[in-house]
Amino acid sequence: MSEAENKPVILLITQSGRSAKMIEKLLRGYFSALKAEDAESGWNLLISMPVAIIACDLALAMDKFGLLERIRNARDRSLAVKPVLLLIGEQGQGRRSENALGLGATDFINMPFSSAELITRTRFHAGLFGQLRADPTIELEHIPSVNELSQLTDEKFFRSRLQLELSFSLRHKNLISICKIRVNGLSQIVADFDKNAAIAMLHTVARIIQETMREEDVLSYLGNADFCLLYPATNGIEASAAANRILKNIGKHDNKIDGKTVPIIISGAISSSAASENTTVEKLMEILDELTARASSEGDNKIVSVLPPNEKIHMTVERALKYIKHDASDGIRDHLSELLITILPLLEHADQTLDLELESAIKSLKKHLGKSKPVYSELDAGIREVGEKTG
Repeated sequence: MSEAENKPVILLITQSGRSAKMIEKLLRGYFSALKAEDAESGWNLLISMPVAIIACDLALAMDKFGLLERIRNARDRSLAVKPVLLLIGEQGQGRRSENALGLGATDFINMPFSSAELITRTRFHAGLFGQLRADPTIELEHIPSVNELSQLTDEKFFRSRLQLELSFSLRHKNLISICKIRVNGLSQIVADFDKNAAIAMLHTVARIIQETMREEDVLSYLGNADFCLLYPATNGIEASAAANRILKNIGKHDNKIDGKTVPIIISGAISSSAASENTTVEKLMEILDELTARASSEGDNKIVSVLPPNEKIHMTVERALKYIKHDASDGIRDHLSELLITILPLLEHADQTLDLELESAIKSLKKHLGKSKPVYSELDAGIREVGEKTG
């Protein structure tokens, strides 16, 4: 695979060939470039190619094709939250820029631009500062004191992504979840060892979270031992399962400082909701702060959450299997009886069809679940009724 194929792609949509060449030259160390001279061509490239970030003339983003609005209203969530940087000339300020912000522009780059500004903003919004080096064999005392946490996305970027996800949630009526993870006891570690040991523990937590999270999730380091995770298009149950996987993996980690085992103690909080017109980033972050403080007060390694009404009772067999697959079976414990009742007709049918000799086991299971007669689904009962009529 060539070096260009390893780089994320920036889509340049501009009528200025000179600007396109200059941007491509300045960013060639970080991006591969795709170029389009009009909004429709840019859209066709966007929906057919993997693109990390878009840089587009303000005029083309806002022309009759409505490129910016199409992007933000796309049903494909990964497309709808794609960062869009608008290139603005000296005559491009004013109401049109304000309208673009209202439609969801991520940021502006004023022309002419400095190379440092262009590189910093494109890398920042593409999330290229979000990768930590992960070496599973490294021990805490061997991690350098250089603060690699600065490579994670910061709070400004996190809030920007959260705002985009809220807009997507509002348009498409789906849920969104955010999680805060706080590492406790760092002051004691500094007292017992040194500052580098505390920084190393934060590095370890960051690595464990990154190894556990999904590719589409967004991790940010907020400072003061707080990490924040954005779970796009994810309900509270799934977010809780994901957070508990992190907690479990942290518990499995053998943390050593100067040869001594030092446990990592965290507090966690999850907020899950469907966005409304009144939902704001500030309000969600305030809720998360309150929940995190509550989790810290309840003891070590606690995760508290606020879920939408009635979400806790919604559990399907398919979802339960996903929980088990991802080592998050704690999330289905309260639903096991109803899940077993759901699959009893399938067990009975399989026993009769495949001659599995499960009759005694099924009877015992029914007795345990408080069932005194066969349990059949509506579909199974319908099949039996048709069979009797045609028999």
